[in-house]
Amino acid sequence: MWKDLFTNACILITILSISSQIITNKKNSIIFNLKTKILLGILGGFTTIILIEFSIHITPKVVMDSRHITQILLAIFGGFVPTIIAGLLSAVFRLIYLGVTLTSTIASIGIFTVSVGLGLISKFNINFKLKWITMTVYSLTIYSIIISVIYDNTRNLLSILLIYWVISIIVTITIYYLIQYFTKVYNLFQNLKKESSKDFLTGLNNTRQFDLAYNSLQNIVSNEKRVSLLILDIDHFKNINDTYGHVAGDEVLKEMSLVLLKSCEENYFVSRIGGEEFTVIIKDLPMNEILAISERIRINMEKHLFSIPKNKHLQITVSIGVAMYPDTVDNTKNLKEVADIKLYEAKRSGRNKICF
Repeated sequence: MWKDLFTNACILITILSISSQIITNKKNSIIFNLKTKILLGILGGFTTIILIEFSIHITPKVVMDSRHITQILLAIFGGFVPTIIAGLLSAVFRLIYLGVTLTSTIASIGIFTVSVGLGLISKFNINFKLKWITMTVYSLTIYSIIISVIYDNTRNLLSILLIYWVISIIVTITIYYLIQYFTKVYNLFQNLKKESSKDFLTGLNNTRQFDLAYNSLQNIVSNEKRVSLLILDIDHFKNINDTYGHVAGDEVLKEMSLVLLKSCEENYFVSRIGGEEFTVIIKDLPMNEILAISERIRINMEKHLFSIPKNKHLQITVSIGVAMYPDTVDNTKNLKEVADIKLYEAKRSGRNKICF
């Protein structure tokens, strides 16, 4: 029995470890669409089948496995759909594996009943720990009823159920803490990933991300598309720091990033590349629209009332240098250089203006 228990635990831990690596390396957040949920249900079903194949033998006639943990994990992280799919696959396998008998039919009904119940519990608006406990108690109760119906030796039934609950709870607690560990690892990974790509103050793309995006613009040439680069700089930002302090300066930078984002579309690549300097990469727009966007940004900055500590407010202006391929630049490699030149041209000629 203990060898079977160890085998079941190893199978679960292995599958959890592989799954956590796949999820950790996802580029996007964990949002499962219907197609993914169906695939998740199929994988969960096969996992349950493997656990059934390597069942724990409590007595020569009574076997158990850790399928309820797979069902719980599917319900918590995938919801109703994958739990039902996995339940159907497991129930059908049980019938095929043991043949259509009264025992296998009752067991299959039990598997599907647990899946439906867990799927419904997954919709409860309760915290993770309480949901896990509720699902564990529910699934073990249903499977205990199944064992009670199938097992004909009532004298040993209580001891059988006691062993079943003790083993199941031990495995469930172990997996619960493993899930907590994997969740912490995932959150840490995501935080580090975000910190490596986002500016710590404004939340915009940082210099590293800008460089990656800028270097990838070389592909634009072969695709014969348009691309433009805007470089913005706050006028007289040093005076803000000197007059109101660096805390006020940081508040201005944070608020400016929000104004900039509101002035741009979602597909624009907005970055802070150092100090009070910001960039916007825009693809596939003609020259007149790029200039209109630049003017919109300039006006929005000029009109906005920035809040700083001690209930004070101030207004700022920005200078913007614009380079556009192929309108003003014949090579995407020169976009930043030309935009920089135009930015300083705007600075020298009076500030609060756009040069291209």
